[in-house]
Amino acid sequence: MKTVYARMAAGAALCFTAGIAFAQTQLQLNQQAAGRLALQNRKMQTQLYALKSALGADQQKLLSGAQRAWLRYRTAEAALLASKASGGSMYPMLYAQAQEQITAQRLRQLKADAKLFRTEGDL
Repeated sequence: MKTVYARMAAGAALCFTAGIAFAQTQLQLNQQAAGRLALQNRKMQTQLYALKSALGADQQKLLSGAQRAWLRYRTAEAALLASKASGGSMYPMLYAQAQEQITAQRLRQLKADAKLFRTEGDL
């Protein structure tokens, strides 16, 4: 039994020294999920800025409209996926995790779009 506790302590120490927070409560898990979502959002905003800089004014308006529609989709889809914990303490974590995953997909799509516009140019 002592070795189990020793391994758990060593694992926790490794996580701490590696900069990985070791969540103990649901509140901490919720905060970690929100932090990961914020990181994905920053990455996406950076990619959107880079993509917009490669587009003309009309294309920028189209991208802005598509992004607004995508944000509505992300909100609704994440709410659906997290609804299994509706009203519970896990809901914020599940909601943020769903948004993080959907945002990661959008980030991949924006990168692909940027590559397309860099290689294709005007048709």
